[in-house]
Amino acid sequence: LEHGLNEIEVIVTNNDRQYIRNYTITYEEAEEGEKIGEFTFSMDGFVVGLDYFIDPILVDIVNGENGAHHLERVLDEYGFETDYTGTPDSGYYLAIIYEGNLLEKPDLDSGLEIPQAIIDALEQRGYSPYDNGYTPADYGLGEFDFNSMSGWMYPVNNVFPNVGFSDYYLIDQDIMRVQYTVAYGDDIGGGYARGASEYDQFFPHVNKDYLTEAMAHINSNVAKDELFNISAIQQAYDHAFETIRTVDISQIELDAAEQQLEAAYDSVKLDALASVIDTLPTVESITLNEKERIEDVRKTLNRLTSEEQEQIINYETFLNLEQRLSLLQLDDVTLVNTILDLIAEIDNLSSTELTLDDKAYVQDLSEIYEDIEAQYR
Repeated sequence: LEHGLNEIEVIVTNNDRQYIRNYTITYEEAEEGEKIGEFTFSMDGFVVGLDYFIDPILVDIVNGENGAHHLERVLDEYGFETDYTGTPDSGYYLAIIYEGNLLEKPDLDSGLEIPQAIIDALEQRGYSPYDNGYTPADYGLGEFDFNSMSGWMYPVNNVFPNVGFSDYYLIDQDIMRVQYTVAYGDDIGGGYARGASEYDQFFPHVNKDYLTEAMAHINSNVAKDELFNISAIQQAYDHAFETIRTVDISQIELDAAEQQLEAAYDSVKLDALASVIDTLPTVESITLNEKERIEDVRKTLNRLTSEEQEQIINYETFLNLEQRLSLLQLDDVTLVNTILDLIAEIDNLSSTELTLDDKAYVQDLSEIYEDIEAQYR
């Protein structure tokens, strides 16, 4: 597509009949560095008995960043360091990760071991799971640990791409799961990416995306702490975790865990968010110091439907806080012009259209006016 208006003609032919539809699409490119969506991200070491290195979360998609840029940004935020070949711009291959919660990993004697189901599958195919060994004192996890077939792989939307991170560009609502493998991906459903047959796959192919996404919505919710204080959420989440980390899990079990977690979340998510809004300052006392908290609430709100937003009992209160914050961020000259525009809107209302709901709005304008330097009044 080109900038501005684009005329698109779609032609479909079926049984000697032709259907033509014309569409006009307006294309506006986002600025470099601007958020253009969100994707679900997780990173795990399930195949060597470890848990999540990064639990499922929602991550901003930044215009101009490829998969390697996003991966490095998230790993850095969580305290990990990496070794890689190539560069994030081109030819990036993740070799090893260090630091982060790897510092807390157990040694081989206390739990760092390949699950028996994978050991059995490897040995049935004539491979040894521990060809290269693994020293608990090692400071990271990466390629060729355990055996010559181990390393990092990733699916997006349950498909393992045949390109590296730097050649993959994520779009809104993608689901990326970075996973450790000890069998060229055959142990995590990724053997197809190298042309392996169905026989080579250790377990029946399953889709863990929907459960991963459900977990991410809880972990990235501004009301996360409130949610996990609810026993139904905690129990459903714990069950989801135990289900998703099982290497030979069935699709039926994954779907059941996802439905249980979604049901628990849907029943409380609006009330939990309302409780967070209740902790915010009043319109009269809010300052720019609350900018990050307000933005975090807005992120969670944007993941709800408009109908769900309107069901939150203090949603209007939050909108007033957002408006007040936006005015506080303006310089005095811009602020004066903004207030004049808002006052003009009030002037256009007849006395019969004014309600008590407008009282706080007018008072808010008055207080903002008092904050303006005298030379601009």
